[in-house]
Amino acid sequence: MPEKLTLEREISLEELTRLIRTQKEAKVRERLLILLHIKKGRTTREVGELLQINKGKVSYWVHRFNEEGIQGLSTRPKSGHPAKVDYRDLRQTLSQSPRAFGYPHVVWFPKLVWQYLKEYQQVDVAPEHIYWVIKRAGYTLKVPRPRHYRSSPQKVVEFKKNESSRGKSCAPTSSGS
Repeated sequence: MPEKLTLEREISLEELTRLIRTQKEAKVRERLLILLHIKKGRTTREVGELLQINKGKVSYWVHRFNEEGIQGLSTRPKSGHPAKVDYRDLRQTLSQSPRAFGYPHVVWFPKLVWQYLKEYQQVDVAPEHIYWVIKRAGYTLKVPRPRHYRSSPQKVVEFKKNESSRGKSCAPTSSGS
């Protein structure tokens, strides 16, 4: 027989619908949808199939709501190892020229970021992870591309300006994070 759960805390269908519409966090909206369908009398299996999630997940969120109310639906901070890299400091650093830190380069590139982290933050990040660290800091890798010999002279001058970077350099992502 399918498991039939009920909401032990008082909440109306209208209130659940309003919360779903106003909630910005997608995971919390999904949890509210679970409650809405349970409130309408559906079983955990039906809700799971409808929302394409495991019925155990349905049970978990109904029980958590019954114990803690709406506040229990929010995502809790996860435990884990704290970040080695100070990303605020790294973002601030990458917005400056490497010359400000005594490096003889015009732009930041992965190996230079790795060297900076070792020297200034005393963090030993594996070189193969440096691309992820740069991305996590809100930057993306920019690669100067060679131009065709028939391209406009203005573009050739632009390329020559960027030629000194040789290889990949760091540029802020458009999201501005």
